[in-house]
Amino acid sequence: MAEETFEIALGGRRWTLSRLPWRISHRVLPRALAQARALADGDEAAVLQRLDQHPLEEQVEIVALALQSVDPDATVEALGELHFSVADLAGALVQTMRACGLEIGDGSIAGAETSTGSVAAA
Repeated sequence: MAEETFEIALGGRRWTLSRLPWRISHRVLPRALAQARALADGDEAAVLQRLDQHPLEEQVEIVALALQSVDPDATVEALGELHFSVADLAGALVQTMRACGLEIGDGSIAGAETSTGSVAAA
């Protein structure tokens, strides 16, 4: 049986992650779930109002931490030099959460308890 992999694409670069080890997952998952909860509460207009610089920086930090498991040069600073959209970043965050062991599909999270039970992927 082939190992499940998770592809992250940002700014023309691609990384393939395997299931992340616990030493990374336990640092990534609480931060990623907090981001998902914050963005999932409310209607679309409310979500867009909360999507300011701090949450975006936090998302880049989360993705960079995961990517460094396969590419030590994938720092926040290096990712900051790439050209990508907020939608690309949201997709990378979802893939990062999947690599941590969450089953995310159709906007819902299984395998972790959340107050909202959903992830908003822009």
